[in-house]
Amino acid sequence: MNLRILSNNEFLRYASNEIDDLTSSEIERELLRRMEATDTELFEAASEAEFTADQLTNLSQAMEGFTPEEVTELLGVMLENNIDVKPLVATLKVLDTAGITEVDELKEALEFAAKFQAIANDAGDVFTRLTTLISETQED
Repeated sequence: MNLRILSNNEFLRYASNEIDDLTSSEIERELLRRMEATDTELFEAASEAEFTADQLTNLSQAMEGFTPEEVTELLGVMLENNIDVKPLVATLKVLDTAGITEVDELKEALEFAAKFQAIANDAGDVFTRLTTLISETQED
């Protein structure tokens, strides 16, 4: 049998069937025990995605402090809304610089800016009307 064509799970099943307490060495039994303790599904998923060990280490460090569900949700929202990483990172940095850490703070700041802009636009209309009125009265 060509053992190289077997998946890790298939190989584990085959090796477990072939192990014999009388003829198998201590090393064979320990290797089988360690391989069974390894998360082969994760290994196979990483292999299929063609991640290197360094990439997996970087990914693990980047996810520190987040649950896999949180990371999955974040990435899902980004993909669903077609959000590019660079603008998102830039936006997060601007929010951090502004000291905005909560959604309510951001909503409040945006509402304030919209109200201020409306007042500024109204004030601009007043100045435009005054300029028009002055120009019209000077022409007469």
